[in-house]
Amino acid sequence: MARNEYAHLRLTLWALWCARNRGGGQFASASVAERVDGAGWDAPTVIRNLDAEADETDKAVSAQADEMRKALTAFYQGGGTVEKKAARLGVSPSTLYLRVEQGTHAVARWLEDRQRAAEAERERVEALQRQAVNKGAALEPAVGAARRQTADPGVPADRTGSTLGTHLAAIRAARKAAGLT
Repeated sequence: MARNEYAHLRLTLWALWCARNRGGGQFASASVAERVDGAGWDAPTVIRNLDAEADETDKAVSAQADEMRKALTAFYQGGGTVEKKAARLGVSPSTLYLRVEQGTHAVARWLEDRQRAAEAERERVEALQRQAVNKGAALEPAVGAARRQTADPGVPADRTGSTLGTHLAAIRAARKAAGLT
């Protein structure tokens, strides 16, 4: 199996994000240019794209089986050599590499599935929006006629003496005629 570079990059950025958010990291949370907002040097910095992607990657890692999750966490977040990381897990370095490779591909699949689900949801919402626009376009001639009718001074008023009730009744009739109610 070839290494999935995209997933490897996401996991590397995830490890940096975890180190920064857990307070034990040795990484600067913001550059000097980002800290000119006057919030102070110790204010938490939110880097939106990194935070959103790292949070999603964190969910992907958390969704993995226990052995893979531990291997990914040890490999990307743990300090020391691969031999020391493997020893902490109680496995050989080759087993650690195998689990990391399998875990990286599993994280990539999880992220791809999540992206496909988001795209499907976006397409569903867009289809509903198009459907609503089409229904509105079909209704428009009838509503327009109802508006013109109620704007005509010769239209009798409803019981309250206003043309608003008559206007609403005409709209309801137009909707019913168009099959929308």
